[in-house]
Amino acid sequence: MNKQELLAKLVTLGIPSPLVKAISLVDRELFVPQTVRFYVYEDTALPIEHGLTLPPVSIVAQMLTLLEVKEHQKIVEIGAGSGYVLALLATAYPSTLLFGLEINPRVAFSTVKRLEMYKNIHLFAKSGEKGFPEQAPFDRILLSAGAENVETLLRFLPQLTEGGIILGPVGDKLVQINRTEHSYRITEHQGTQFVPLVKEKIP
Repeated sequence: MNKQELLAKLVTLGIPSPLVKAISLVDRELFVPQTVRFYVYEDTALPIEHGLTLPPVSIVAQMLTLLEVKEHQKIVEIGAGSGYVLALLATAYPSTLLFGLEINPRVAFSTVKRLEMYKNIHLFAKSGEKGFPEQAPFDRILLSAGAENVETLLRFLPQLTEGGIILGPVGDKLVQINRTEHSYRITEHQGTQFVPLVKEKIP
């Protein structure tokens, strides 16, 4: 599969045009090791560094579609990895204020360098197990690591604005939580397995 075939596939999946355009503009090769760059436009998961993986492009696109991002929103990604998702969000929605949390300091260091050109992204080398209360509330909270259960996602609810959305993988499902005025609504969508959320600080 080449880049144009991949983009055509995303269009057939109903991915919004701002995201398709961002995927066409953001060079995925920059977010994976040189050894796997030949496969960068195959719609498959790719290894990055320190046991982490970059999900298939179609899954990333599906997640960002379900996140229903709008301009001028404040968003946090927990488990930012190599920064590909943040780069897509910054490109598709340039007025958003983006925060990324990555627990592995070595990964975070290289990701900060990789994302230097994006002035609306702020990356922190810290655990996201408890969300990011220091910068809350957020309009959108994205967990890019496997949660043990739905309750893991619900812990972030106090950090979410009314009308906000939490999205994250639980098992092989993508779980979407919409916060309403007095409650919340949970919806499950087909997804894929993610690397589990790391809970302890890596030295």
